[in-house]
Amino acid sequence: MKIWIVDAFANEPYKGNPAAVVLLDEFPEDGICQKIAAEMNLSETAFVKKRGANHFHLRWFTPKTEVKLCGHATLASAHILQQEKRIEGGEILFDSLSGPLRVSIADALYTLDFPLQKVGEKVESVTIRENFPTMIQAVKAYDDVIIELPNADEVRKYIPKINELEKIDCRGIIITAKGDGPYDFISRFFAPKVGVNEDPVTGSAHCKLAGYWQKKLKKSEFLAFQASRRGGEIRIAVHGDRVHLSGKAITILEGKWQIPIGNLKNSSKRVQDALNRFDLKLKVIEFSELTRTSEEAAKAIGCEVGQIAKTLIFKGKTSGRAICVIASGKNRVDEKKIVQLVGEAIEKPDAQFVLEKTGFAIGGIPPLGYELELKPLIDEDLMQYSEIWAAAGTPHSVFCLSPQNLVLITEGQITDVKKM
Repeated sequence: MKIWIVDAFANEPYKGNPAAVVLLDEFPEDGICQKIAAEMNLSETAFVKKRGANHFHLRWFTPKTEVKLCGHATLASAHILQQEKRIEGGEILFDSLSGPLRVSIADALYTLDFPLQKVGEKVESVTIRENFPTMIQAVKAYDDVIIELPNADEVRKYIPKINELEKIDCRGIIITAKGDGPYDFISRFFAPKVGVNEDPVTGSAHCKLAGYWQKKLKKSEFLAFQASRRGGEIRIAVHGDRVHLSGKAITILEGKWQIPIGNLKNSSKRVQDALNRFDLKLKVIEFSELTRTSEEAAKAIGCEVGQIAKTLIFKGKTSGRAICVIASGKNRVDEKKIVQLVGEAIEKPDAQFVLEKTGFAIGGIPPLGYELELKPLIDEDLMQYSEIWAAAGTPHSVFCLSPQNLVLITEGQITDVKKM
């Protein structure tokens, strides 16, 4: 699967808040999501699953736990969906633990439509008072605590004692003060209980700060600044019980996760079981991207199209038997050559015929795992590569092997099948 790192709420690289983003067809087990998030070791890793046109299910994991709301990783997810052309138009709907969340996109600016999380009662705590002796007040704000300090300078200069902050009974501690310069207010956010000592720019914190400062400043639109080392600017507008958070994003890294992320689907498991009968240590790999066509597979894998060993099934017109051809992805098959090799006319079968003969659906037919009357015909052009890739039972799974091992596991005949 692919994974991206995005700087969210940032106008330039190495600013704002970095989040990892993973696009998936199915979520892996929660424990796997948590391990991936811990491996990335960013404040949040977002997992995104498509549900429909411009409609996705979104989950967020810190290095320690799954969380109910994360602004910067939502912005980062919207940015990747836009970048990878997974959406049409300028609006995305995410389902989440905090209910439906909408993101609108205009001129490279992402606006998050989030719930306004209202401020609650004042918090009395010896730990808070000892660590913030000059504070104006501390109040409960949903799952966090907001601590107002006398001025912006104290917010900037505050040196956290992480062990002390971890004693406070909440998800995270938000320190804030009325802003200076162009900013209405500034803040910092600490959440050691969920594995984030200090977060660079925190969308979910501003869902609380918006309501807090709306009451104090008697206004509903703000320009806010999170005064972390990286720093980040957020434009905020309160609309009833919703808050709009706007910012930009920059893709920093695109990579490929090399470790399988879950149990193989049934069809891929059948292929893996068939491969295990040979002492070759061949492993099925599942991708979040489609590998149904040779071009899609080559793009997902990062290899040449010619290295894709595509399995094609034809039907004998007289005998009705299935005829298997394993061709290089760069080649078209010459049906006249196949007719000469098998001794009868052939035709392209329907999907039901292929499923009945192989047990696999078109788009993921492997070169093994079923018995046919004739051994496969193998494209001689595949033999020029040191490694090739074949489908493994689904439109998202493949396995890598040498051409010689392909001949071994299929007992196929190497021949000329290419259409000139």
